[in-house]
Amino acid sequence: MRNMQRAALAALGLLFLIMLVAASPRPGYSYVGSTLAESRKFHVFDCQWAKKIKEKNAVYFKTRSEALKAGYSPCSVCRP
Repeated sequence: MRNMQRAALAALGLLFLIMLVAASPRPGYSYVGSTLAESRKFHVFDCQWAKKIKEKNAVYFKTRSEALKAGYSPCSVCRP
């Protein structure tokens, strides 16, 4: 019985990890901004404004400090 429980928990953990990776448009990246936006804001992926950025205009950042160094400001809606 314990082996079945361990196997079930391992399978659930693996499924959760797969879901996390699949949910991110860019695995390894946490923030997105637009190359076209004059405001130069960056967002988390599920922000209402991030969802409006076309893929061809998107720029991705791994960290908040990376986005700030590139001259982008945090979005006032999602507050990354």
